[in-house]
Amino acid sequence: LEILKPDCFAWVTGPYKYRDLMLEATLDFDPANAHCAAGFVLRYINEENFYYFLVSDKGSFRFDVVFNKNPIHLIEWTPFPGLAARPLELRLLARGDGFYFFADDQWIGEMTDATIPEGACGFAGQNFSQGPQAGFRLLEYAVESRPVEVEKAYYRWVHFLPALPGNRLQLARTFHGMGRYLDALVELKKAFRQGAGGAEERRLQADACLGLKLNEEALQALEQSLALEPDHAEALQAKANTLFQCRRFLEAREFIDSILPRFPQNASLANLAGACEYSLGNWERAQERYRRAVELEPESPLYLGNLARVLERLGRKGEALQTYLQAARLLFRSETYDELSLVLARGRALAAPQAASSAAGAPKDASPAAPPAIPEARPSASA
Repeated sequence: LEILKPDCFAWVTGPYKYRDLMLEATLDFDPANAHCAAGFVLRYINEENFYYFLVSDKGSFRFDVVFNKNPIHLIEWTPFPGLAARPLELRLLARGDGFYFFADDQWIGEMTDATIPEGACGFAGQNFSQGPQAGFRLLEYAVESRPVEVEKAYYRWVHFLPALPGNRLQLARTFHGMGRYLDALVELKKAFRQGAGGAEERRLQADACLGLKLNEEALQALEQSLALEPDHAEALQAKANTLFQCRRFLEAREFIDSILPRFPQNASLANLAGACEYSLGNWERAQERYRRAVELEPESPLYLGNLARVLERLGRKGEALQTYLQAARLLFRSETYDELSLVLARGRALAAPQAASSAAGAPKDASPAAPPAIPEARPSASA
């Protein structure tokens, strides 16, 4: 298969349609190629609906589906050392909604997707922008679609031959980077059952759990990570945040107090300490913590807004209004108009009673005092 121009993805398909199949092939790249990739299209209906699996010259693979001409990323580029071999032996299994990928008899990935139920398959190549042309050779190619044989291959390659746990961890990192937290968690747990994974992988598990709102499970993963690396800064701060997310405010406050001397300049930790005090109803202590966060990062509208809120709780409405105005100016400059509208609403609510009380106490021949000016949420001239 020769591609004679850059930025081109091309393929050639056979005449038959398949649902379940096992595809075995050996392919090679022309040594003169620049950055390129080769692989296969699966369940091809037309140029607007098909799956494709590609291996790049840099030793990474990806798997996507094109549905109604819209590409959907199922597995982003994922590196594996075995994919750098040339020629490269590949095996692809499609069974129902499951897709399984192997290189040189090693499991490298899997994905479940039900977008397209059946279609043709064929050889594909992609030439990226770095070279004028690219060539690919298909040395061997076989498709097995008999149901019994496909079922035998599925149980042999997927169930009886275990995947290397390092490969599962690599795929989990890709899923995590894509925001596919459930898929990442599945691969992580399979690797853990094989005895793989260290402190870093436990932190990855915790982050995936937080993305899925599994806060208690995230806390357990962080505990396991800290048991392996007790002084890891990110894990310590993540545990403090997770305790707060679990609404264990007393534990969160005690834990933050225990680690805060290690991070005296960490504004987010000071802000989290203030959130704990606020949640416990300790308004005075909350404003002290929030004020410390503002001192460390005076240009943060989040910290200013939190400080204004607790000042409002303490009845210090004039100071709260000025703090809301500081936050509003920062949000206006950054063109964060959704958050700005909320801050302006609180500012107006505080300004109106002050204006009314000033008017009530003024002489009859005097005009009512105007409320403090609050900037309107308008796009800047350069927007």
